[in-house]
Amino acid sequence: MKKEFVSFIFVGGTGFVCDLIILQTLLFFADMDPISARLISFSVAITITWFLNRNITFKSAKSTNKTKEWFKYTIVNSLGGGINLLIYMLLVSSDINHFSSPLIALSIASAVALIFNFISNKILVFTH
Repeated sequence: MKKEFVSFIFVGGTGFVCDLIILQTLLFFADMDPISARLISFSVAITITWFLNRNITFKSAKSTNKTKEWFKYTIVNSLGGGINLLIYMLLVSSDINHFSSPLIALSIASAVALIFNFISNKILVFTH
């Protein structure tokens, strides 16, 4: 499980870099608005991380029904993104000074979402 978790972190980092590159490309070269560009970049990044997680991290548990697996992966990881955003917003608006720092809030929110996403993917998505 430790190897899977490290791989999951690596894949997530790869997805983040892809997301960032696609977002910046769409903003600067396609002159898209930030919301539309983000929807596209997130969709591509989540598909890339699904592919990498199914073929590297959870290779022995991948499903034969790729469409259903991708859909479950997208739902689970979107929930994780929502948890990340909610915790971040709660912490930055907190009266506790050291939690109101955006960097600290982002770090805590990302760590919680990472754990949620890993466990959820292991239990709900990659189950075969």
